[in-house]
Parts: sequence; C-alpha cells; structure tokens
Amino acid sequence: TSTKIFKDINPGKNSSSPSYFTNYKSLLYFSSNNGVNGQELWSSDGKAKSTKLLSDINPGPGSSSPSDLLGLNNRLYFAANDGQTGRELWSHSLRTGVSSIVRDIRKGSGIGSNPSNLVALNEQLFFAAEGDTYGRELWVSDGNLNSTQMLKDINPGGLDSNPDDLSVMNNNIYFTATTYFDGRQILKLDGESLNISVVTGSSGDNLATDPDELHAT
Repeated sequence: TSTKIFKDINPGKNSSSPSYFTNYKSLLYFSSNNGVNGQELWSSDGKAKSTKLLSDINPGPGSSSPSDLLGLNNRLYFAANDGQTGRELWSHSLRTGVSSIVRDIRKGSGIGSNPSNLVALNEQLFFAAEGDTYGRELWVSDGNLNSTQMLKDINPGGLDSNPDDLSVMNNNIYFTATTYFDGRQILKLDGESLNISVVTGSSGDNLATDPDELHAT
C-alpha cells in the first residue's frame, strides 16, 4: 500500500494547508487555500475531480479561515471572517449551496465574537463566543438570527468564563469554565432543561481545579 497526494489544491511548491476536516452527509468539508482565494471552505466526495472550493466567504485573495466545522440539520456550521464583520458564526446550506452569517454577535466591532468549540445536542448548536457586554460565555443557536443568544452569564459582570472542551455525553454537555466564586471548574449543561451547574463530588466539594482537555467517548 502506497501513500500519495490526493489533490494538489495549491499547485506548485506552496501548501494548501488543509485543516478542520468534517464528514457530513457523505461529503468531506474542510478549510484550504488554493493560492488564489485564500483559506476558504472546500468540499470533496473522495474524488480529486470533484474536490472544489465551496464558498469564497472573504472574496478575493483574503482568507475567511473557516474553523470548528460541524454538520447539523442539513447545514454546515463554522466560524469564519468575511473581512467586514470579523470572525463570526456562519452556516452553509446543503440545500441551496449558500453560505451566510448566522448572527453578527459583536455587531459593528469588525473584530467578531470568535465562536469556537461547536457541538450539537438535541438539534441545537452550542458554542463559546464573546459578546459586547458579558465577555466570553456559552451561546446556543438553532441556526436562526433570533434564536442565537447567550445561554448564561457564567462569570457575571463582564468577566469571561471562557467555556472550553465542550463534550457531549448522556444527553448533557460537559465543559470547563471559569466561575465567579470557584474559579475554573467542570460544568454540566442539562440537555433537557438547559440548566448549567458545577459538577461536584459526593462530599459536595468541587470535583476539580483548573481542569482541561475534557473528552467524551
């Protein structure tokens, strides 16, 4: 068995830097640079001829740098920068082939909310993002503008809770975040009620201090 190049997306010596591979609905989606359109959204069905640029979100040579790709409800969700709104939450419709911003969370900033750690639970999308007022917190969306909102101000007063390591297990989402009184802890989002609580041991003491690298299998 030999290993060979699948497709030379950026012909010549320069790299196309493919990354953030996600398999959804029998297609492979990823971020790549063909040397002309910058780092953009690509797709492939496993054949070199049909591996193509899916959407040039930041038109021209500029890069939108799609990341954190996740498929849900016939849409591909990801973070990207169109060169105007900054890095925000985007979706690509598998039905229409159109990519569009879900919500400009930090409207007018030009910096963006920098969504990350996208996970899906019960037909909804959960992710970390930085808002205008409450800092970096946990957000939820069903893909529509009005439903895309902060779920809870975990670290109140404009402080960041910096949700990270979002992992789905047993219809709940476990993640690490910085709380106001207890510092960085493991938290649980209940998949039914959407209530958020700190995970504690049987003695009532906090289970961990400065935890990281949560993974569910």
